[in-house]
Amino acid sequence: IRRQRQMCIRDRKAAANLRERHSLLVRFLIVLGVDEETAHIDTEGIEHHFHDKTLEALRKLVEKAETDPDWWESRNR
Repeated sequence: IRRQRQMCIRDRKAAANLRERHSLLVRFLIVLGVDEETAHIDTEGIEHHFHDKTLEALRKLVEKAETDPDWWESRNR
């Protein structure tokens, strides 16, 4: 039972990590101007192929773009 519990905890952590990756990539694509439906579809195909370092860089960019839209718009002029 202990081993099953450990596996269950590990599986929950992996699922949470995947949900976080998916959410981040959807947010990134939306920042780029992709509509939400397409962003979800595209994310399904790419979310497993990003290194943690890349995801961290994307997270910083997305958070900056979401909290400072003027900064993001100035980058696209």
